[in-house]
Amino acid sequence: MDYGAIIKKSWYYASKMRYLWGIGLLVALTEGAGGGYGSGYNFPSQDNNLQEIIPNKMEELPDTLTKGFDNFPRVLGSQNGSEVLAGIVSFLQHNWLAIIISIIVLLLVWLAIVFVSYCAKAGLIEEIDNLENSKGSGSFSSVFSLGKKSYLSLLIFDIFIGLLIGVVVVFLGLLIFGGISSGSSPAIASVFVIGLIGLLLLIPIVFYLAMVSELARRLIVLEKLQIMEAFNRAREIIKQQFGNVLITLLISVAINILRGVVVSIISLIIFVPAILILISAVTKSSTGVHDYMSFIITFIVSLIVVLLINWVINAFFAVFLYSYWNLSYRAIVFIGNNKSLSSAK
Repeated sequence: MDYGAIIKKSWYYASKMRYLWGIGLLVALTEGAGGGYGSGYNFPSQDNNLQEIIPNKMEELPDTLTKGFDNFPRVLGSQNGSEVLAGIVSFLQHNWLAIIISIIVLLLVWLAIVFVSYCAKAGLIEEIDNLENSKGSGSFSSVFSLGKKSYLSLLIFDIFIGLLIGVVVVFLGLLIFGGISSGSSPAIASVFVIGLIGLLLLIPIVFYLAMVSELARRLIVLEKLQIMEAFNRAREIIKQQFGNVLITLLISVAINILRGVVVSIISLIIFVPAILILISAVTKSSTGVHDYMSFIITFIVSLIVVLLINWVINAFFAVFLYSYWNLSYRAIVFIGNNKSLSSAK
């Protein structure tokens, strides 16, 4: 396979076919760089309470977990857990309608995002294939409409792959938790060894499922195969051309790492002004309210800008990677027929 030609052609589609950028924005809604969320709550300084939560020895961990719910309200500053529970119940009783409406609205928004994103994914796969066959639509709306035919199968397949990975992760988690709950030091040590081995085994499993997933997606959208048919066919392709598929995956991993580096660098550059303002605010008098407010405003604006730039970058890389996997799929499956992209071996 001529990976250089595949990457070059993928770059061409991502950089020149501008109508695909909008599709990429929709794809990036449910695919792209992940993020973490932190809590802004400052726990009261109560060392005696925290010592009840954090065990001094591994043997104490099971008992500590058991007492966790009793001790947690005290860490939050309340000496009576029933007061916390009563406050929560009171809040739910007085705001139950607003809570239900909020949950329904959020659910509908999430379903709408999933729908448009998966329509875009399926449409992008089909449009790249059409461009290779000189039948590209050249229209955002046409590409989106193409995706409506296969989006549901694509979504169900992704859920299926996610469940497979989830089962393995949950099994490892239960294994480790079970060893910890036993309270025996030898058992804990052996479980951690088994857990480490399991995590090492999880890496090739995830890599294998990633290869299956990328090929099966094209089989579902382009060949109109059913989910399990696509899954089994993808496994057969990997068995026949494992080397080519593995190299293709490793290159895509490298591209994703490059994307992460680009996003990180841009994020740091944008956040520098906010950090400088924070340092300036801290070094000034405690009465400098305006300094702190300017930091908060700058931080929020910087965060919004970073998220938007991250979204745009992920959109571009989505078009690039979807093109890359489409062209690789064609070269892998039809190797020998697409001599311009691959060489028969």
